[in-house]
Parts: sequence; structure tokens; C-alpha cells
Amino acid sequence: MTTYRVQSLRELGALFARHQRERERRIGGAVTAAAKVGTTVVKRRVPVAFGELRESVHAEESDRGVAIVVDAPHAAPVETGSRPHTPPLAPLVAWVKLRGAQ
Repeated sequence: MTTYRVQSLRELGALFARHQRERERRIGGAVTAAAKVGTTVVKRRVPVAFGELRESVHAEESDRGVAIVVDAPHAAPVETGSRPHTPPLAPLVAWVKLRGAQ
């Protein structure tokens, strides 16, 4: 364990601030790395028909931090479901042909 000797409260405040900036930098790097690893986990577990949902998984950095984002147009209904509706028939037929061939 490192020992620091300071002569005044001002010196202590400056030392603490410098160490706090370094901690924040390291934590930010760890969060970014965790988000990048998390995208691979999400990609492995996302439902796949045509691959659009899987390919839309990525990590986005902003001034508030990092987020794992899935921004395919149909991501929200896959996650939370949708209201009752009659979907278009052509995409369903394409999906059945894809899965039937497998």
C-alpha cells in the first residue's frame, strides 16, 4: 500500500482530485470493454431468422456512458411483443421457406 504525505488540506484535495480522475478513466475503460464483450454475448443469444437483428447489435458511446444497442426495425417487437395484427404474408412465406430448407 502506498503512503502519501501532504502538508495541507489544499495539497490533499489536489492529490485526491488527481487520483479520482485516474479512477474515473480506468472505470470508463472497463465499462467500455464490458459493453464490447456484452455485444458478443447478445449476438450469440439473439433469435436469428435472416440475421438482421443479430447484425444490428453494437455498442454506442455517448457523453453519459456506453450502451449495448439493438436497432433493427423489429427489435422492440422481438423483445416486448406486439399488439395483435395481421402481418404481411410474403415475409412469412420467405421465413418458412428458409426454415423448411434447414
